[in-house]
Amino acid sequence: DRVEELDIKKSSWSYEFYLWFKWKPSEIDLLGTHHEKFQNEVPFNIINGEITSVDLIEKQIDSNQDRGYIQYQVKAKTTQFFDVRLFPIDEHYLIVPIEHKWLDRSEVIFMPDTTNSKLSSRVMIPGYTLEKSLKLIEKVHAYQSTRGNPLLAEEHKENFSQFRAGIKINKNGLSDILKLFLINFIAVIVTFIAPFSPDPSRYTVGAIFTTAGANYVLSSKLPASHVYTFAEIMNTYCSIVIIIMMALLAIVPTVILKDGKTELLEKKLNNSIMVTMFILFITTTILLNWAALH
Repeated sequence: DRVEELDIKKSSWSYEFYLWFKWKPSEIDLLGTHHEKFQNEVPFNIINGEITSVDLIEKQIDSNQDRGYIQYQVKAKTTQFFDVRLFPIDEHYLIVPIEHKWLDRSEVIFMPDTTNSKLSSRVMIPGYTLEKSLKLIEKVHAYQSTRGNPLLAEEHKENFSQFRAGIKINKNGLSDILKLFLINFIAVIVTFIAPFSPDPSRYTVGAIFTTAGANYVLSSKLPASHVYTFAEIMNTYCSIVIIIMMALLAIVPTVILKDGKTELLEKKLNNSIMVTMFILFITTTILLNWAALH
């Protein structure tokens, strides 16, 4: 019904949704009515997360027709690893994993209600596009542990039915690349303009500090990870191009002017080096972005 917050850096997201169960009371004691231990318990868990609030919306138990129905409004927060290798054009599935608290898969198997489950039109996440269809599945979740219970054998295993609802989100492609890397691209272009100025070092030093600042901003958006993201590759690439240009601007003029004269051939060589570097930068940038988008 609502995504309150998505924090890629902290690997978590908060959300609100409606959850309902339909069952036959003669076959399943879903709510723990006949067990004193579970009578006041909410009968489900959010796996890898926590329920911050839950409100009972409706409850129907009809013994004559052997029909049970209960609906909750739930607010929860889930910890989820996000694959950021393609950041800023990454895509993710936001997963809501639900299990019964005490009934294992031999007692209850969740069947997704694909007919009535829908994503609210109010659900929006700034910076992301949402697919308006929910992906609903049921899967086996095995717990291969006795949890220290001395009454259970060491090879004890419990299987629970896990219901999963997934929302697919993605970025807007080329526009997000331009937004994030525009300042870096400008810094590199300024470096290529530097040879035509009286003091090239002012431009190149400014450009390298600009990319360093962009790197700092980028690191504040990403979670701690051993993965090298597409954004980090692009930032590093721009920094390397600027450093190479700084080196060329320092070395090439020295070599050309070592005898105090500048020959036409040497001027052409200098211009050729600069043009080649610029073409290489444009070509490599296009190829990297094409590979990421496809």
